[in-house]
Amino acid sequence: MNGLQIFWEHSPIWLTLCLALALLGAWFFYFKPGIWPASIRWTLFTLRTLLLFIILALLLNPLIRNIREALLPPIAVVLVDNSQSVALGTQKDSLATFQKNLLALKGKLESTGIQVVLTGLEKDISLDSTFSFSGRQSNFDAALKRIQDQFDNQNLTQVLVASDGIFNLGSDPSQIEYPFAVSTIRLGNPQPIKDLMIAQVRNNKVAFLGNTFPIQVQIKGRKLAGNQVVVEISKNNQILQSKTTTLGMNELADLDFQLNATTKGIQQYQISVRPVEGELTILNNKRSTYIEVVEGKQKILLVAAAPHPDVKAIRSALESIDQLEVTTIIGSKDEWKPGTYNLIILHQLPDRWGTFGPQVVQALKGNTPIWLFAGSSIDMNRLRLETTQWMKIQGYGNGMDEVSGKFNDDFQRFTFDDSWKKTIETLPPLSSPVSSYSFKFPTEIILHQKLGKAITPTPLLSVDLTSQPKKAIFWGEGIWIWRLNDFAINQNYTAVDNLIQKVTQLLLSSDKKQRLKVHLAQSELMLGEQVNFVCETYNQLFEPIFNQKISLDIRHSDGRKFQYSFFNSPTNSTFTSESLPAGAYRFTASSQLNGKTETDAGEFVVKAFDLESQELEANHNLLKNLASKNNGRSVCIRNMDLLDSNLEELSKPLIEFTDWDENILSKTWLLLLIIALASTEWFIRKWNGVL
Repeated sequence: MNGLQIFWEHSPIWLTLCLALALLGAWFFYFKPGIWPASIRWTLFTLRTLLLFIILALLLNPLIRNIREALLPPIAVVLVDNSQSVALGTQKDSLATFQKNLLALKGKLESTGIQVVLTGLEKDISLDSTFSFSGRQSNFDAALKRIQDQFDNQNLTQVLVASDGIFNLGSDPSQIEYPFAVSTIRLGNPQPIKDLMIAQVRNNKVAFLGNTFPIQVQIKGRKLAGNQVVVEISKNNQILQSKTTTLGMNELADLDFQLNATTKGIQQYQISVRPVEGELTILNNKRSTYIEVVEGKQKILLVAAAPHPDVKAIRSALESIDQLEVTTIIGSKDEWKPGTYNLIILHQLPDRWGTFGPQVVQALKGNTPIWLFAGSSIDMNRLRLETTQWMKIQGYGNGMDEVSGKFNDDFQRFTFDDSWKKTIETLPPLSSPVSSYSFKFPTEIILHQKLGKAITPTPLLSVDLTSQPKKAIFWGEGIWIWRLNDFAINQNYTAVDNLIQKVTQLLLSSDKKQRLKVHLAQSELMLGEQVNFVCETYNQLFEPIFNQKISLDIRHSDGRKFQYSFFNSPTNSTFTSESLPAGAYRFTASSQLNGKTETDAGEFVVKAFDLESQELEANHNLLKNLASKNNGRSVCIRNMDLLDSNLEELSKPLIEFTDWDENILSKTWLLLLIIALASTEWFIRKWNGVL
């Protein structure tokens, strides 16, 4: 049903004055005696009155409110838990019955005018041959919120959830009230089942070539207390170690393995527990873990004249990397030689008290990469004197400014997550020397220094990667404050720690100049994620060049090959491959640059963690509570026909009213009416001999 209402911007009482003025104007024109007969005069008087009244009434700015009524058909959403746990825990004939009953229920609902939408936990599905229980995770909270958003402002009458009640991601849906009714169809087997699984695997990510490393395995059983189980660790289909243990009364067993790191690179180890008779599934009896075997640790020396919270912040960030060995010396007489370390970090050295005087001079003039942190205790005169070959310092005195950091968008030496950039740029100011510095060789700025809202010429963090040895300067102190605020914002130290770690790794990286460089945005991925390769090509002057064909050869640890080729461009230097099967991979990239074949290589790993096979005992109590809390009912497969018992209530359409306002001047008919009144008046006057 459609309708309209007229309302006024000003009080409609003014219409009385408009009518009086219209009558007065019409009387002035048409009540002079002797010109027209009375009938003509009254007709013209009426037309002029209407015309003047409409024109005067328009001065009150009348508005038209349009009202539209629409019937929204009822909608019922069937949310099917199409995850693997349903197929593993439900008998095939029961699943076939469920699909048959679901098709019948869908037809009955649609016959009463209800629009039925069938959806899975992540996207819509259909009741054809492609209907399968293959999902790798169960997140009901996200699925129900997606349905709520998708059908917002529509006539969603209820959601029917068909599931085993097992979820492994998100919140417990039975604790949430939804703005629609929720009924549940109970799938799966709620009875305890005999099962044996690998509950947890613990190991370091990195091991060193020639050393031994531990792998700890926890086995969990169900209805298997007192049983003996055999656990094996293998590599390349060869069993390396095997152990036998007995499950305790808590049906848990922990085993420790010690393995030798004999091959460099990412190694895949398969942990398996031999199945026992009567297990429902053996999918959770196996799990893979990956360990990167490297030649040795990189040695870092962190030197400070006196204790400072910055020192602890730097050390904490670096010690979390297994490949690094950090030695810290603070204000002592310990001897150290720069040549025995891969990187030296000088915190506020040289200082005004001459701490480590000769050793600091040797480090500043030596061949070991150096990272200098400048603060209030540093001796600018000595620093100027000892670094005259590679650095220029302007200004004198020991004053400090309060500055913050701004990322340089042109810096591309390493990838830094946008959320980390945002965090660092919002962190509170730290103290920076008022003196300015600059490298004498080409410099790359990582962080600009902001004084208030202005970016100063002096960088906060910059690197010199062209000269030897490599150098970095952080022109300020208080990075510990950044780290604490990072935790206050994000409940972790990820942003600040990654900044320290990535600059350190940049200074430690190989100096070999490659004209083709390929690295991964993420070297450890989960199954289903795409692999992103960042590709850089350079000419003989090591200037970036583009539109070069790059070939990628990717090899799985089991021998499978995946080959790709693509062209890089100034706007997109990242190639994204398809998602790959789980396992350890080595890739080789090649490109013809000026007639010469350039290559690069690397490794990455794709992990698979089978969430769905970890829990197969259906949680029907969750489904009952979910229905009870949201005005629905919970049924089993054979009683699905009970869900259509309230069809009369569910099939009622929703009446929706929509209204909007328009200015009456936007109506064409009003203009035509005014023209018609004026034209009719003119025609009558003309016909009767008077204009």
